[in-house]
Amino acid sequence: ASQAVSLEKAGNYVFKNDGDALLLGEKAAELAFNSGKKNSAILFAEYNDTTIDSKNSFINKFEALGGKINAVEAIGKDSIDFKTQLSKIKAVNPDILFMSLLTGNNVIALKQIKELDLNALIISNGSVEAQEVIDGAKESAEKVVFVTLQGFPSNNFVEKITSKFGHGPKRWSVEAYDGLHIIASALSKISAKIERNSLQDELSKIRSYAGESGRIEFDAEGNAIRPVFIKQ
Repeated sequence: ASQAVSLEKAGNYVFKNDGDALLLGEKAAELAFNSGKKNSAILFAEYNDTTIDSKNSFINKFEALGGKINAVEAIGKDSIDFKTQLSKIKAVNPDILFMSLLTGNNVIALKQIKELDLNALIISNGSVEAQEVIDGAKESAEKVVFVTLQGFPSNNFVEKITSKFGHGPKRWSVEAYDGLHIIASALSKISAKIERNSLQDELSKIRSYAGESGRIEFDAEGNAIRPVFIKQ
């Protein structure tokens, strides 16, 4: 599972069961603009293709709609303090702060946003959905709106995971589960001797799959087509 756009044309041996990061940025921009907010700032992780893709698509869509980007601030891979970037963002007084970060960045970012009293509507990518972010950020995560390609795992999957591990599914677990079963399903259809291209040949025939994460459609290049969900 990956949302990076660069993988969509990476060759015949790449098969994605997660959607497109560009859609996340576009949906976030539409959500921001339609809320009546016209000025935005961005905080993004500069070391990840997915977060960069989402950041770029947010900028393109928000500006196309008539919005203005007042600040774009990046954080590095080993950054543990974002106050410099957030102080610059606060100085331009944005109506919206779009966060395109990874799971590990969010607790720090949300806590420091609250500490700095940065008063903006926070819209994030789906990385804030992880339970460790909810537990770590606590009240700092309240009222954060986020866009995600992760829908709602089936009740059957939630019950199985909870029964076995004592807690609900963690982020990406349902995509990993579906991915494994997609591979297993393709392998089961190979009737002759398994050759070098056998698995790729069977995967390329799949156009849809009904899994525990919902129904997934695939294009001719093996890229998943998933809807974008808005959650809070």
